[in-house]
Amino acid sequence: GGRVGVKVKANKGYDLGYVWKNQGAEPQRERSAGGYYINAAQDGEPPGLWWGPGAEALGFQTGQVVEREPYELVYRQIDPRTGAKMGRSAGNYDKWADWLVRLKAAEPHATGERLIELQREAAQKTRQAPVYTDLTASWSKSMSVFHASIRENERRARLAGEEAGAAYWQDAERRYQAVLQAANRAGLEYVQRWAGMTRTGYHGSKVDGKEQGRFEEALITVTSWLQGTSRDGDPQDHIHNQIARIVETVGDGKHRALDTVCLSNILGAVQATMATHAEAGLTQQFGTEWIPRADGKGNEIVGITQAQMAAFSSRTDAINQELPNAAAAWERKYGRAPNTRELMFIRNEVTLATRAHKEEGAIDWDAHCAGWSAKWDRQFSGDLASVAASVSNLRGVTTRADASEIHATAHAQVTREELIRATQRALALAQEKQSTWTRSDLMKQLALVMPVQTRHLPPAEAVAMLESLTDSALAGRVEQVRCLEAPEWPPVPDYLRRTLDGRSVYTRPGTTKYATLVQLSREERLL
Repeated sequence: GGRVGVKVKANKGYDLGYVWKNQGAEPQRERSAGGYYINAAQDGEPPGLWWGPGAEALGFQTGQVVEREPYELVYRQIDPRTGAKMGRSAGNYDKWADWLVRLKAAEPHATGERLIELQREAAQKTRQAPVYTDLTASWSKSMSVFHASIRENERRARLAGEEAGAAYWQDAERRYQAVLQAANRAGLEYVQRWAGMTRTGYHGSKVDGKEQGRFEEALITVTSWLQGTSRDGDPQDHIHNQIARIVETVGDGKHRALDTVCLSNILGAVQATMATHAEAGLTQQFGTEWIPRADGKGNEIVGITQAQMAAFSSRTDAINQELPNAAAAWERKYGRAPNTRELMFIRNEVTLATRAHKEEGAIDWDAHCAGWSAKWDRQFSGDLASVAASVSNLRGVTTRADASEIHATAHAQVTREELIRATQRALALAQEKQSTWTRSDLMKQLALVMPVQTRHLPPAEAVAMLESLTDSALAGRVEQVRCLEAPEWPPVPDYLRRTLDGRSVYTRPGTTKYATLVQLSREERLL
């Protein structure tokens, strides 16, 4: 649906072992003299990587591989260097599991749907604080299909004993992963800027509708885990970003809880940042071209069809097939059709109920690639391995080619008029969805409609253009936009204002609401 090259969501995280289930044993891999793997292309998912100024403050380098022992310590709020406790305790970590055991024992014949309700009930009884926030970035299906083709080329070259060919495709695999990791880091940098916040002071009461505590800048700690398959075994690139519950306050160095409301307010902008960066990065590395989706919601790689993407979307199909039955059951129970909000709740229930169990052990990529290739052969002409050459500048070690040789179409520079039209369309989309909206809402819509020529910019420049156009629109330079924030009274001194947005530290960043003058005029006429 509304994926903009990547879909971003944030959930509470409790299971510290989840991301370790498919990790391989890197030291046991055997390499040839040429540097490529003799055994599987990669035993398991790539290792987790540390990120964030909070991680650096704890002694980790950005991009450092995550090891299990310090990982456990950090997420249990223990300084891995000193063993000291960081911040207030999040509560008894095991109590939720104890409650769940008792509730299951009381209902030994509970259905799958009832078990989900019992899990919620156990969480409510313990009021357990999450150990981390799982910010998951799930990349578009056309990107995952492209990646699957790279993997299949590497498998075939390796099994045929072609050392140079295997090394060529392994290098392509490494560069592809680097593009996703770089886009993910760009999104995390946005998170640090706009949602690296903690609450200080007393927030238990409000004066004139405003909390009296401060929202202060804090340093976040993240481990990022790139994974390449869905629970149903389809190619699906996604990154789990485990943002630690505890952050270090910049002002006084104390450890406090991350304000997750700030994070939820900016997910649209994080999604826009990651999608723009990734699409420009793939164009820069592999010469990929992009085409707007038929539904107007973002871009897909030119040369990969909707039918081909759908063939590897069995998880989505399973949910869509079960959703009408669940909605009908709701209607029978309550005597009316569910509204939009209730449908969202029902879909979440169906998603959980149809979710396959995550298998333990390292991923067998050879088996996955062989299965994907066989599925492709049954449904389409050509084969999966040929996709990479048809949509990028990858040709294999014997016939190297430059991006300019692959794509003869002119890469015209985007004009100012095109950018203005895109911004106007984004304003219309944001206003159509909500009567009032935030900077993040507008940035998300703008990433959906940016001209595809912008993907030929360096990734950082493409993201900077996206943010610049967003701020230009909010300033009223494209059409008349009104900030709906009430003037502060009494005004606070400058030292109590954030440089980020110029607002008081007593207000949460990212919450300022806007509306177009056209919308406000319509509302006035209705009144």
